[in-house]
Amino acid sequence: MTRVGRNLVGSTLIESRFVALVVGEVLRTNQLSAWKAYVMPKMKTKKMAAKKFRVGGTGRIKRGRAFRSHLTSKRSPKRMRNLRENVSVDVTNAGAIRRMLPYG
Repeated sequence: MTRVGRNLVGSTLIESRFVALVVGEVLRTNQLSAWKAYVMPKMKTKKMAAKKFRVGGTGRIKRGRAFRSHLTSKRSPKRMRNLRENVSVDVTNAGAIRRMLPYG
């Protein structure tokens, strides 16, 4: 169990998992359980979205193009070359994708 620092008295150590809001009095160890710190849960990234989208330097969301996976021999080289470049996601879908990628 990790210990952080000393409380107002200076002799008793407060455990790191407790938050002591002390105003004018010292909380005893049995009173600390009432002040347990609430830790926000981590936000999880949707792994599907992480594999398909990237956030650019200016904050815009980029995606790859469709029609590149198979049956490419009948498409012209110019068309395949133009399909290589990434494009921005439409504004109507950007908000939903940002919620799927909470950390960038």
